[in-house]
Amino acid sequence: MNDQSIFVKIEKHEEIQTLIKNIKQRSKEAQAKLQKIRDFDKEEEQKLTEFDDMIDHININLDQIEGFMKQ
Repeated sequence: MNDQSIFVKIEKHEEIQTLIKNIKQRSKEAQAKLQKIRDFDKEEEQKLTEFDDMIDHININLDQIEGFMKQ
């Protein structure tokens, strides 16, 4: 027989319910913090991409100036 029943002393029942509630709350908080980290990472990646694009643009302009000076 596959009996998966769990027996808990009644005096521990409320303590266990409180513990489970606390664990669920901390899990939700961890998920929220993880989402903030992901959002921050996306913002940082966007800023890095913009900075990289600016550097590329500067290098293109410098190449053009250098080309004009060689003429």
